[in-house]
Amino acid sequence: MEDTTEEMERRMGRPLNETTVAGDEVTLAPVGGLTIYIGDLVTTASDRAVLEAAAGALHDAEMPAILLANFDIGRQIDLVVSTERQVLLVEAKGNRTPVRGQANSAADWAARRGTGRWAPFRSPVRQADEARLALRDRLTVFLRSSTPYFPGAVIFAPQVPHGSEIPAGDFKVRIGDLTDLCAWVTQGNGSSGVSLAQWHAFAADLGLRKVSSIAAASDGKLDAAEKLVDAYLIKFRATYQAKANELISIPCEGAPGIETSLGFAEAVAAGDSIALIGRSGCGKTLAACRSGILAAERGRVPIFVGAKDFEGDFGRLINREATLLGAPSAATLLAACLRLDRAVLLIIDGYNECAEQNRETLVRSIAAMGDRYGANVAITSQIGLPLPELLGTPEVHLAPISEEAKLAIAGAAARSPIHSSARSWIGAVKTGLEARMIGELQDSIAEPDNRSALFAAFVRHRLGSRNAQAISLLVLIAKTLSDRLSFSLTSREVDRITEACGFNSVLLDALERAGLVVRRGGRVSFGHEMYLDVFAAEAIIRDADGDLGKILDALRQPLHRGRGAAIVGAIDDDRLQLGVLEGICIPEVFADCLEGTCGSFAQQWAHQRANTVIARMAEEAETLSFEYDETEHPPFRRTDATAGRWSAIDVEFVKALPSEFVSGSFIEPVFEIIATVDRRLENEFLRLRSLLTDKKIGIRSGLFQLTYVHGRHGPMIGHMSKGLHAGSLRRGPNVAADIVRAWAGKERLTHGQIYLLLILDRIAWNDGPHVASLIPTWLRETYRFAPYHLQLDLIQAAHFAHREPDSVRQEIIDALHDLHSDQHLFLSSSIIEALASLGAFENDEAAEAARLREQVHDLLECGDVEASQIALTIWMWQFEHPLAGAYCEVVSELDQERRKTFLSLACSAAESGTTSFAYPLMVELTACGDPS
Repeated sequence: MEDTTEEMERRMGRPLNETTVAGDEVTLAPVGGLTIYIGDLVTTASDRAVLEAAAGALHDAEMPAILLANFDIGRQIDLVVSTERQVLLVEAKGNRTPVRGQANSAADWAARRGTGRWAPFRSPVRQADEARLALRDRLTVFLRSSTPYFPGAVIFAPQVPHGSEIPAGDFKVRIGDLTDLCAWVTQGNGSSGVSLAQWHAFAADLGLRKVSSIAAASDGKLDAAEKLVDAYLIKFRATYQAKANELISIPCEGAPGIETSLGFAEAVAAGDSIALIGRSGCGKTLAACRSGILAAERGRVPIFVGAKDFEGDFGRLINREATLLGAPSAATLLAACLRLDRAVLLIIDGYNECAEQNRETLVRSIAAMGDRYGANVAITSQIGLPLPELLGTPEVHLAPISEEAKLAIAGAAARSPIHSSARSWIGAVKTGLEARMIGELQDSIAEPDNRSALFAAFVRHRLGSRNAQAISLLVLIAKTLSDRLSFSLTSREVDRITEACGFNSVLLDALERAGLVVRRGGRVSFGHEMYLDVFAAEAIIRDADGDLGKILDALRQPLHRGRGAAIVGAIDDDRLQLGVLEGICIPEVFADCLEGTCGSFAQQWAHQRANTVIARMAEEAETLSFEYDETEHPPFRRTDATAGRWSAIDVEFVKALPSEFVSGSFIEPVFEIIATVDRRLENEFLRLRSLLTDKKIGIRSGLFQLTYVHGRHGPMIGHMSKGLHAGSLRRGPNVAADIVRAWAGKERLTHGQIYLLLILDRIAWNDGPHVASLIPTWLRETYRFAPYHLQLDLIQAAHFAHREPDSVRQEIIDALHDLHSDQHLFLSSSIIEALASLGAFENDEAAEAARLREQVHDLLECGDVEASQIALTIWMWQFEHPLAGAYCEVVSELDQERRKTFLSLACSAAESGTTSFAYPLMVELTACGDPS
């Protein structure tokens, strides 16, 4: 319906029947012949919406009509619209999440829960159909004569939820929204078969009450609920709008259609449930705030809570937030949302900050709220979520923040254009929070040497002359939180800490105004988790007072896992920092040093160490030698003099090099080292082959596996290879795509170099693939004599070339078909999967689908034991068959009843035998409404 909000409000309060006063009695004189009767006050927003829409349309059309609302005749009736031309029974629905169903009134429908699962509910078509028949029967008894059948309508108010899959209905029951209802109530030709006078008499016989307006027909609790929700949303916007406005959108990946953090916020506001995963300081909280603001603009009711405040009682957590924003309680707010059919958005910020022992309880609580209230969920976290079977929320991963994004964030925080020196600082910081600080501080500080110095400068800038006291208080709060493994303290505890230090209580107020700490619901926490890390690190350095052993002990504690860079960066004494760097074996800290996060001295040390390590790796490559050892896996061990000569710190330092490599460092040396290693591997293969003629072992594959894949005692270049293959780099923008473009087309690439390029191509997936055009050549010229793991990666690269043009895909398909048939089992299945991904079986799938449709039709008609086994096989081959697409297509085409029969047949065969698919099969059958 196209009416404005003002028009709808005017209709709600407009007397639809003028009144005249005679003595103390009020009589109702119809205007335009429109009269409303109710059985009970209308208590839900969807019921009121259909009543309002129908009344407004009829009034505007000046059509005489009788409206009977919210009455019971053994069946609850939402609305009956009676005009001289027609009668229409309306079943009102206020669903806010997508629904799916069929026009067949016997088949149950399903609604998508907030967390993404589908739950069955009684068909509204059946409800409307049964209600219209019951009303006809009751009217026939009252009139003592047969009455005609009249249609029903299922009306979603205000509209059918986005993403729904529902039919248009039929001549018995139509399905639509308020716009459709406004058109339908003014239609009809001829006579309805029941006069308006008879409807007046029927309403009196039912004991219905005549009312003068929509407002008079509605329960006052609806208005109270609307006022409560409106007041809550005003305070929500006032609390979170500023942070939402700070969002600088950055790229993300993991879910179709969501390419940026702003896209995440818009998808959440539209009703999707999504988890946003990313490193600290990349704007996850800002994106969550934006999602809440956008959701409120679209009629949803957001509830924003921090996971760090969850202590095992979810009701208490959301109650604290609701009351802080003016609601009497969370229960009252949620009840108002249910009454108003207002969808709820639950935002959980910082899941990783939830105490580990409470995380599973938190996830279960989120899922329960999603199911009970239909709430969709937005979760932010640095880590993935457990129990995916409960939430089912897709994870969207934020890409490392780019230089452009950091400059945009700094520019938004600065009061003047970003000057050249501040632009150079941007390259040394890795998060949006730090970029924002640089923008704010660019005119007041010299170049910050490390993260600790930047944060200290920020405090000085925000607190002015009281900055020393402020930093001391922040350090004490951080130390207390760290010791307790907590993210918040009670306000009383913080007051005690403040008083014990002799600080004035107004200092905490200043910290709150500066955004360094947050006070909500009687608890105090840092304004950002990075503040906690930085000031907890400062506490360690202050407590150590120059004692190297104490600092090293702190770095080894699991308590400070993830704070290594902050601790090293907080050390001002170069000699002490050098002692720490030479005494730790933490790859993540070494990587931070290489990036410059720990300061210029640490970065200089790390680059010198990297050059030394690279040179040693080149020397090691020249001398590699192996011998057969059946006690090892693979059955080889190194015999060269450099084996086992690497110190623990160097081994861990090598593990830090992959991130630096994909940032553009050591490219030429690494490829040269790999070429040298491959020459040694080929020489060793020829030598060992002559010695092991009686052994049926894959010498080439074994040596390659030991060197590059997962050998325990392989050369150091293998540690780099394994780190790259793991794919867990993503520390910052990388140049993997540029490396591939520069090297992939070179001649005489060795096995190890091709293996590295395939790894880099996967890392650069969003920018590629770049090797697709080379895959046919590699499959024809390299594959046959390649080691097993390289063969596997070549096939995988073919699998992921499905985005390429048809001509390239066809070349790859032809090359895969040309491979010899006597493949390893895993290679054979991988080749089939790659061919399927490239569309090689599309014609075959069409023919197979046609054959399957006939087979499924026959087995559903038959239903015997043999049919059960065939049904199980068809169901399983959706996952296992080379032409799985055909099986998925045919099964998905079955309507609700035939699908239920098909799954029942398959289940009976699964129960009589053993199959790993039995459980998911039974779950799917249950989802179709079969509780057995």
